[in-house]
Amino acid sequence: MMSNNKCTSIILLIIVSILASSLMACQQPSKDSNDKTGSQLDNMTAEFLEKYSDDFHTDWRPSKILNFAEENEFKIKGEEFTIEDMENTIMGYIRKVGKDTIKVDEIEWILDQKEPNGFRIEDANNDIQEYKLDVDCPIWFLAGSATQYRVPLVDLKSYFKKHDYKSKLWHFSIEDDKIVFIAEQYIP
Repeated sequence: MMSNNKCTSIILLIIVSILASSLMACQQPSKDSNDKTGSQLDNMTAEFLEKYSDDFHTDWRPSKILNFAEENEFKIKGEEFTIEDMENTIMGYIRKVGKDTIKVDEIEWILDQKEPNGFRIEDANNDIQEYKLDVDCPIWFLAGSATQYRVPLVDLKSYFKKHDYKSKLWHFSIEDDKIVFIAEQYIP
């Protein structure tokens, strides 16, 4: 038979172990409610890549899809996409993506029925302009001709590590000398 002191010590040890386990469980992030945003983003990325995997070259695909809009959608999965997003825009090629800047080679899109696709692209000037990038700047690529998908800056950087700058043409919305919106231009 155990003495009262040993019994009390064992009970206290069990209670301390249970409390320690409970406290450790409280410190771990919940996989249900607190992690819904992360799992939704992962689900969105998986859903998008499943639908549009044929639109990507074998040497690059985005690591994270933040949002996407399929043809003729006016709302982009919870974000309003308005004409104001494309006000004060310039068109051009991205020459370099820095930490918080983008160098742009501006162009002019000229409608010309004599051209095979009804337009031509001319160099707006011979200067490459560097713009600050707004912290929350949405970056929209195209899958096919009309499906837009939003990616983080890291994916834009990784794209240009593997592709020529003339591989895509972009619209840049500029406010106060900062790029606040980037959207790829479809080229037929």
